[in-house]
Amino acid sequence: MICLIALICGGLIAYRYKGVLLYYYHHWDAVEVFVKDYKQYPHLHDVNYKHLRAARGLNKEVFTDKNFVKRRAKLKEVEGNDDYYLSVMFASIPYLLPKGKQLLDDIASDFHQELKQRKLRDYKIKVTSLLRTVESQKRLTHRNANAATNSAHCYGTTFDISWSSFLESGHSGKRAKGVELKAILADVLLRYKKKNRCYVIHERRQPCFHITVR
Repeated sequence: MICLIALICGGLIAYRYKGVLLYYYHHWDAVEVFVKDYKQYPHLHDVNYKHLRAARGLNKEVFTDKNFVKRRAKLKEVEGNDDYYLSVMFASIPYLLPKGKQLLDDIASDFHQELKQRKLRDYKIKVTSLLRTVESQKRLTHRNANAATNSAHCYGTTFDISWSSFLESGHSGKRAKGVELKAILADVLLRYKKKNRCYVIHERRQPCFHITVR
C-alpha cells in the first residue's frame, strides 16, 4: 500500500513538473557545463536576482530607448584606455553609472598590475557589454541564450568582460596563455567580490564574466 501511494505521488509530481523535467532532459549538456564551471569557479556564480537587487538599489528606473537621452547626464561614458578596450557592440551603449565605471576602471587597473608583478607581457581586457535599453535587451534575447529578459544591464550598473579574448599590448615580459590570463582575471574579480564591491557570474555559452557593481 505504501509503495502504491509513493508511486502515485511520484507520478503526480512528475506530471506537475513535466515541463521542467523535459527542459533538463533536452538541455542536459547545459547542466553539465554549469556543474563543471561551478566546480572551477565556485565563488563566481552569483545568481541573477542578486545582480538585479544590487542594480535596483543603485538605480530605481531602467533605461529605455525613450528616456536614455533625458537620463544620460547621470551616466559616465566608457571609452577604451591603456587597460581595456571595447568590442563592437550592437546591443549595448557605452555608458555606465559612475560607480560602475569606477569599478570597471579599478578591475582593469588591478589586472594590469597583476601582470606586471608576475613579469608577464601587458594585455588589455575586452569589454563586451555595457548599458542596454529594455528594447535592445529584448532584441538580444532572441539571439543570445545568456541574455535574460529582465537584466541588470538595463540599469547601467552591469558590464561583461571576456575571459577568452585578451589584446596583447606590450613587448616586454613573458607571453601568457589564455587560460592563465583568465585565472588572473578571475582572482582579481574574486577580490572585488570579497570586498562587497560587485557580484559576478562566470558565463560559458558567452565566454565572459557578468559583473554588477554593488
